[in-house]
Amino acid sequence: MYKVIVVDDEPSASRHIAMIIDKYCSNYQVVATAENGQDAMEKIKDKDCDILITDVCMPLMDGIELIEWLDGQGLKIKTIVTSGYQEFDYVQKAINLGASSYLLKPVVPNNMSATLQKLEVELDRDYRHNQIQLFNAFYYNESYNPELVKKVFPYDDYYLAVKRKNGLPTRYNKKSSLE
Repeated sequence: MYKVIVVDDEPSASRHIAMIIDKYCSNYQVVATAENGQDAMEKIKDKDCDILITDVCMPLMDGIELIEWLDGQGLKIKTIVTSGYQEFDYVQKAINLGASSYLLKPVVPNNMSATLQKLEVELDRDYRHNQIQLFNAFYYNESYNPELVKKVFPYDDYYLAVKRKNGLPTRYNKKSSLE
């Protein structure tokens, strides 16, 4: 299940988005809400989210500044920007900073659902890529990021079965990857 943080200075807008996700997007869970970018920064650090849904105009720190902070921290979190404004400047800034989508408020359930379905494909691809990277790092005894292990393999216990190709040790195989 993918984790979502919703950031909006209007509590009713946050509740509306959370309700849409809960009702229409079964592979997602809202793990936190925040009323501005500063509040969201703390929750992002604590919750290790996959998707950030943020309003553009908020007090203290707006959504664009929050996305800039994410980028500066090197956090690979997918972002969806919401706004009641149809101004091209907001859309352009958000997209240039790597936002995945821009939705007008009030958010329509079908639009949110379609956007999250599109992002699910990207998130699944990213998780598979990270899993393969980590398996190869484990296999070849290379260094790896322990935080990435927690994110990609969120369970406490795993079981592993190894099957050799054609029954031969790996040194005899031409392909040296676990993919």
